Amino acid sequence: MSRDFRLVGDPARIAALREWLDAGGIDRGVEPRSAATVLVLRQGSEGVEVITLKRAATMAFAPSMHAFPGGSVDERDSGVELADDIVQRAALAMRASAEVARRHLAAALREVNEETGIVLRPEDLRVRGRWLTPVFDRRRYDTWILAAVIPPGEILQHLTSEAVSMQWSRPQDILDAFERDELLMLPPTMHALEQLAAASSLEDYLAMPADPRVVMPRLFDEGGVLGLRVDL
Repeated sequence: MSRDFRLVGDPARIAALREWLDAGGIDRGVEPRSAATVLVLRQGSEGVEVITLKRAATMAFAPSMHAFPGGSVDERDSGVELADDIVQRAALAMRASAEVARRHLAAALREVNEETGIVLRPEDLRVRGRWLTPVFDRRRYDTWILAAVIPPGEILQHLTSEAVSMQWSRPQDILDAFERDELLMLPPTMHALEQLAAASSLEDYLAMPADPRVVMPRLFDEGGVLGLRVDL
C-alpha cells in the first residue's frame, strides 16, 4: 500500500527539490548514517503522551521540524554492555546481527539521556520500524525507530541546544497541529504518531510487532504539486 505525504519545509528547499526532480532525480550517492530515534511514552490523564521536540532552525538536517529524541550511532555505542537477551530480542525484531542491534539500542539510550536527561531501561525498548532518508537529500540517515515508557521517577529536562522546545504531547494533538500548518514534521515522525494515536492502549502499541522493512520516501510531482510517496 502506498501513502502520500505533503511536502513541507523551507520554500527555497522545496524549489531546489523541484529542480532536482526536473533534472532527472539522480541519486546523489550520499551514504546514509546509522541512527536511532525513540518515542518516549507515558500514560497521561487524557491518554498516551509522547515527548516531541522542535529542532533548531540552524540544524543542517530537518531544521525547525518536530521530531523525537535521537541521533546518529557513533563509536561510543559499540562497546556498551547490554544483556544478551535484550540484544537478541532487538536483533530478531530488526532482522539484524546482534552487534547492529546492540549499537542502535546503545545509541537510543544515550541520545535520549543527552537530550532529555531521562534514563531509559534497556529492557523497555521496543523496535517499531526503519526509515531511510530519500536519495535527494545531501544528509541521509538509516534510522531505526524505537519506543519505551519513561521509568518511574524520571523527569523530562531540556538539555540539548539542537532543539528550541521539548514537551509531552498527545499524538493526535501533534497531528492536528500539523494539519493546521502550526508545525512541521517529516513522514517518519508523522507515521509513528499515527500508529501511536490509532492504538487502543499503550500496552497494545508496545505489543505491536516490529516492521523491519526499509521505508524510503520518494519525491513525486502530480499536477505541479510535489509530495513524498512511501510503500507501507
